[in-house]
Order: sequence, then structure tokens, then C-alpha cells
Amino acid sequence: MSEIRAKVATIVSEHQLALNAGSDQGVELNDVVHVIREVDVDDPDSNERLGTVRIVRLRLKVNYIQNKLCVAIVTDQYGRDESGVGTIAALLAARRIRKVTSQHREGLPGEYCQISPGDTVVIKKEPPAENEESDA
Repeated sequence: MSEIRAKVATIVSEHQLALNAGSDQGVELNDVVHVIREVDVDDPDSNERLGTVRIVRLRLKVNYIQNKLCVAIVTDQYGRDESGVGTIAALLAARRIRKVTSQHREGLPGEYCQISPGDTVVIKKEPPAENEESDA
């Protein structure tokens, strides 16, 4: 699986982000997007860089593309409503789509993810399935 590295260009709505990569960079509809934070890990004894850990902060899917930009919609979910477990209403209410905010504040509820323009994203490029026929 290959990746395209890009950045958040702007917050379009509470459920959509515009990214600074589009069809010119190989982005396609339904590509999976991760807003990430990378943390360098150093050995506490030798101070040697051991590597980098990638933390996925938010998951999205590309739903609109232009040549130099794309828009992705949030797919991450949060929460669970325990009332009426086993009912259709409980199943429908069990998961809710997370929301994006640019406001920084302590104790941000789990339904919100703080995102800022310039945050790093990776766009996952899935290899074609083995049983798919090529256009050749």
C-alpha cells in the first residue's frame, strides 16, 4: 500500500477537511485519509533515536477531488449509548461521527477532534485486488 503525504488546507465544515493534494498527486475518490501526529522515540540511556511512532488522530475518506486539492469526510466514530441495549434505536444511536474543531481547549469532549491547517495527513492508496481485471 502506498501513501501520499499532504496537509490540512482548511476546515470546510465540522465533518469535512480540505487537503492540499488532488488528482495531480494521484488522489482518488474513496481514498482513506489519516490525520496523524508523529512522535520521535529516543532511547533514555543512549539518547539514540529509536524510531518514530505514528498516531492516527482522525480518519476520513476522500469524497471530492480537484487537480490540486481534495475534500475528505470524517469516518471516525465515538461514543456508545447504553440505554435500551438490544433495540434498533440503541443500534442506530450506538456510534456517532466525530466532529472537527480548530478551537484549542482543555477537556474537549470525545466527539471533537482538534485539527488545524498545516496538520499532516497521509492518504492511503490501496493496491488493486488480485482478482480485479486490468484495463490492458
